[in-house]
Amino acid sequence: MKTKLLVLFVFCFGIQANSQCSGPPPPMGLSPVYGLDYDNDGYAVFDMQYYIDYIDRPLQESIYGVSSSGYNFVFRDVNYNLAPLLYTSATVVGDPYPTITQEYTGSGPTFDPFPPCYRPIIGFSIMALTVVPYNQDMDNDGILNIDEDANQNGNLMDDDDDQDGIINLKDAVNNLGTAPTTAVSLSIYPNPVTNGVISFESNASILAVSIYDLSGKKLSENKINSNNLNVGTLSSGIYFLKFQSENGFVYKKLIISN
Repeated sequence: MKTKLLVLFVFCFGIQANSQCSGPPPPMGLSPVYGLDYDNDGYAVFDMQYYIDYIDRPLQESIYGVSSSGYNFVFRDVNYNLAPLLYTSATVVGDPYPTITQEYTGSGPTFDPFPPCYRPIIGFSIMALTVVPYNQDMDNDGILNIDEDANQNGNLMDDDDDQDGIINLKDAVNNLGTAPTTAVSLSIYPNPVTNGVISFESNASILAVSIYDLSGKKLSENKINSNNLNVGTLSSGIYFLKFQSENGFVYKKLIISN
């Protein structure tokens, strides 16, 4: 209900602005964010911090022609509550959708494309979080979805090998390998784990690992000085591990069966 009222408010505000200004406000849209489901159990990870820093902030700056330094970008769930920036989902998120709100801090430039009648002190980007099966081919280019993740970090939003502005997952004419990538290969075992300790192997140095539950809540963050991690304090269930390597982040799903 809150989301519908919010959309109605923005729509009405846009009509008012359009009636007084020389041009219409930028249209509201639905931005897709893709998460890779490695084992077809319906769960995927969405790295919203990456989306904010490398997609939404640059997009808003290009639309309005000013720096976004005066805004906090806040990710909110379908109930408009603050949501973890590492978000997990078991289904494709439908209506209402989660949002990224661009909230003005009170200092710095404002998003003001049609002064003085259209000044969105709070802007909104509406997200469509979409779980992608690893063994399908979304863009029908002959490359499986899992292989579109060229740098193997679990984030489908940062792979654009031919640098044409279209991510590999949606680029039907993309041929992988036209741009250099630094792949991080990492495996964990045993999985499921029953003795409270997991080991991992990687072709890159691992600096830290964070543990998240299925709601995206961070449970712990550990500096790494060996190839083992104690998870004995966790209850039986499914968790996500975020490994920080020297070449970027890698996400792994962990099942604990005590």
